[in-house]
Amino acid sequence: MPRPRTPLLDGVYGPHDMRALEPGQLPGLAAEIREFMAAGPGDPDARSDAAVELGIALHRVFNWPRDPFVWGDSSLTRPHELLTGRRELTGPDSDRPQDPPCARVLSYAAGLATAYRLSGCTDRHVVAVVNGRALAAGGAWEALGSLARTPELRIVVVVLDDEGSPGRAAPGGAARRLGSHGYGRLVGLGKDVLRHTPVVGGPLAGALHSAGQGMRELLTPQGLLADLELNLAESGPVDGRDVAAVEAALRAAKGAARPVIVRCVTQGRERAAEDERSYVPGRAVQADGPGPQSWTSVFAEEMVKAGAERPYVIGVRACDRLPAPLGLFGEVYPDRVFDFGNAEAHAASCASGMAAGGLHPVVAAHDGFLGHALEQVARDAARREYGVTFALAGSGAPDEIGGADPAALSRMVPGLRCAAPRDGARLRAQLHAALGVEDAPTVLRFPEGLVGPDIEAVAHDRGIDVLYGGPAARGDVREVRDVLIVSVGAMAPVCLEAALLLSTQGVSVTVVDPGWIVPLPARLAELAAEHVLSATVEDDDRLCGVAALLTRALEGSMVGTPPMRFARPVGTADGAPLTGGIIADTIAHRLGEQRACV
Repeated sequence: MPRPRTPLLDGVYGPHDMRALEPGQLPGLAAEIREFMAAGPGDPDARSDAAVELGIALHRVFNWPRDPFVWGDSSLTRPHELLTGRRELTGPDSDRPQDPPCARVLSYAAGLATAYRLSGCTDRHVVAVVNGRALAAGGAWEALGSLARTPELRIVVVVLDDEGSPGRAAPGGAARRLGSHGYGRLVGLGKDVLRHTPVVGGPLAGALHSAGQGMRELLTPQGLLADLELNLAESGPVDGRDVAAVEAALRAAKGAARPVIVRCVTQGRERAAEDERSYVPGRAVQADGPGPQSWTSVFAEEMVKAGAERPYVIGVRACDRLPAPLGLFGEVYPDRVFDFGNAEAHAASCASGMAAGGLHPVVAAHDGFLGHALEQVARDAARREYGVTFALAGSGAPDEIGGADPAALSRMVPGLRCAAPRDGARLRAQLHAALGVEDAPTVLRFPEGLVGPDIEAVAHDRGIDVLYGGPAARGDVREVRDVLIVSVGAMAPVCLEAALLLSTQGVSVTVVDPGWIVPLPARLAELAAEHVLSATVEDDDRLCGVAALLTRALEGSMVGTPPMRFARPVGTADGAPLTGGIIADTIAHRLGEQRACV
């Protein structure tokens, strides 16, 4: 798609450019930003679309980067990137590495504001932007309680409520109540008083009504915060598609000289809400009709089948993105899906309680989930031997620190079993296998995007699928072969490509897929010992992964040569892709060096 004409956006490279625009130009700028994002690679995330007017207002009110913005969800930042001159997606945004997970962003922002106050920078503000679902997490309320006790901090919390989150609300989903009913009662009472005030009462009542359409007066306490006795100022709900209203609310919050919560209610583009069953965060919505399926759609269909066969299977949603894996399951079994928003730790512990009551929860989340709820998974599910399945879709986001690292999980979560399916058939089979485990937590890791064709094994070796190998590898008589390639998850096509290239060079190759990577099959170390070289090929270069597990196993088997490690680069758009050619050339070079030393 050609780049659209964006004359207003082309003149914006920072806050000073934003403040130079006339208010009447802002709706046009918002439209240009949406056109630019729609013409970019993939499909713009629904949250990016919902944050366009907010991004414009933030840069008109605050002096970024002196007034830092801390984002609870990196998918909200694309409008901000465009407004600061970053037109191309060439890598992770420099703002993002500092940003903690959504539920803890308020704590981080409070610490930053405290540092500014102690250093005497009383003119600096910190703006924390979170999705409304983040307030379902206990850590968020701990941070709000702390802010209520430190009124001297200059911090503005923007709660972006896109109201586009289907699923059954679970206890703790408090964001919906923020600043709604209490405000209406107080404003109604105020209007009655003002109407009976001589001379100025009528005009003031009218002004209050007008303000109520966009910016709400800072009333303390109100709504949910009043219920919890938190002495925090609130503003909103503000129409998040009204730039003027959002800007007015932010200016009032900035001038309050205390912590203020501003709630913006908005809606992402309509296309983001359609067919959530095939939606994958950060990827295009899959069109209806025949064609390749996405990994999440395969999982969603199999969950419905599992639900029919096993009435004790339930779905638990535990992330602040659209619940693609459980969308179809929720339509068929609406009473068997529970939505915990961004309360990841709570969701993990609650799922363990559900398992203790005879259910088998399937917790659908992004790949960083286990990094945020590791203690709950280890203590509540693993040590108590409860059958809970965690279905984790790889985010590929630079701000997610691989929480599903097999090497770490094998040490920190006793009894846990982790599978990485290579294709749709294996995903279906491994899901049913996981649902049959009732005495330990199980993890299914699968990527985003479209699933390729099924890859059948040419042989089976004590629970390990052999995907490629000569007669010696498949027969009864075994001999030392050149290279063992261990394919992890969806990297099988790349591994098979490398094997074919090596075979043309006279290198004997065996390609295997263990399927279940935690615990690592003992036979894998034996296979590695039967080859001159071994290599692992994985889907995330941020993880120690199967290479670390195999190295540990080989050390116990007294095999001196550690495996080579190949991994797909994640979070760097300009990084070289991992191809079969790269793997084959690297292995051939290493094999040549090793033979030269003999």
